Amino acid sequence: MVSTKKVLFISASVIALLILVEVMFVHPHAEYWWHEFVAFDAIYGFIGCTLIIVLSKLFGKKFIQRPEHFWDGGDDTDV
Repeated sequence: MVSTKKVLFISASVIALLILVEVMFVHPHAEYWWHEFVAFDAIYGFIGCTLIIVLSKLFGKKFIQRPEHFWDGGDDTDV
């Protein structure tokens, strides 16, 4: 079985290599000034996905999730 640290190290190495390839070989044709930053779209996408996950968990716990004894009839006595 592969350890988590090894998977994270390999993933980080691949991402760093891809960013290096982008910097060296891709000529930016940016329409806006922020698109000139290295890996802007990747960072923006990662932050957006992280926000979606965190906010959905918060909203789910606040509005969707019910207490453990929600369907037991409403009284506080244990049967």
